[in-house]
Amino acid sequence: MLKKLSVLGAGLMGVMTLFAFLFPYLYRMQSLYPPYFIAYALICAVAFTLAQKHRWVRLATASALILVTAAFGMHLGIFYTLNGNANLYMVFLIILPMLFITTPVFTRCFAFVVCAVFSVLTFLFKDVAHYEIDITNCWVSYVISMFGTYMINTVRMENIDARRRLYDEALIDGLTQLNNRRAFNAYMETLHPRLLTNAVRVTAYMIDIDIFKLFNDTYGHIEGDACLIELGRIFGELAKEHDLFIARYGGEEFIAISTDAALDAPALGEKIVRAVFDERMPFALSPYGCVTVSVGCADSRAGGGSNDFDLVNNADMALYYAKEHGRNRFSMFGA
Repeated sequence: MLKKLSVLGAGLMGVMTLFAFLFPYLYRMQSLYPPYFIAYALICAVAFTLAQKHRWVRLATASALILVTAAFGMHLGIFYTLNGNANLYMVFLIILPMLFITTPVFTRCFAFVVCAVFSVLTFLFKDVAHYEIDITNCWVSYVISMFGTYMINTVRMENIDARRRLYDEALIDGLTQLNNRRAFNAYMETLHPRLLTNAVRVTAYMIDIDIFKLFNDTYGHIEGDACLIELGRIFGELAKEHDLFIARYGGEEFIAISTDAALDAPALGEKIVRAVFDERMPFALSPYGCVTVSVGCADSRAGGGSNDFDLVNNADMALYYAKEHGRNRFSMFGA
């Protein structure tokens, strides 16, 4: 957007500069347009080179763009309409604050300063008949712009919040409040190039609730959902403690990803198994008398896979090994 606005400003000033020199009746404008064309061109150059690299440069460039536009409007509305009223500038004053998606205090202060400077210059350089009308119109426009800005920004923020909620809901599992499969796929896409070059150590843990179908058949799906919610809480706490990305992978399957180069992978795997077992969620038909999980792990730095597909597949193979050897245990691929 910053690039487009800077190009638009430079383009308009360039065309008006050309017109001022081509058409005799615009000779008075020959000293007006060239300085602003140069200013917009400089802003445009910054927007296309430095503004994308540093946030503070983007803010400074956007501020410069708005200030140059305000200065041009004042220049045109005061010094080139000495025998008339700056009616077009009033439209600018109404629209300008509405361009901001920012705090109302900043918007009001900025518009107030613009109106104050315009009023002072109008009072100094225009005759009584014209400056009275311009100053009155200026502050009426200010009031209109403030109401308009408040209403528009309220709607904008509501829409932004609604879109953010929809985006979050699309990536969050509604039952466990963990990341869902879509979020996991997106996360692994960001790791894929680094995995290929071995630039990062990635450890994957595939977690499966032991004989969960039997749990559902015994206690019903409502209790099954309650069990999943509780596991979501446990895994969420582990994620915060160990900086893990944890997602619900399938019905009763979860997956955890770590990029910690110093991670003790087996210790964390055992901790996941123990954390669920220690909750002692009743399950009469389980050999252990409570809900348990089996965990399989694959480590990219220990032969677990050099891409996301192999890593997940090998963690899944380790999980099946844990299940075949008694469940409620951890297994490491390649160990």
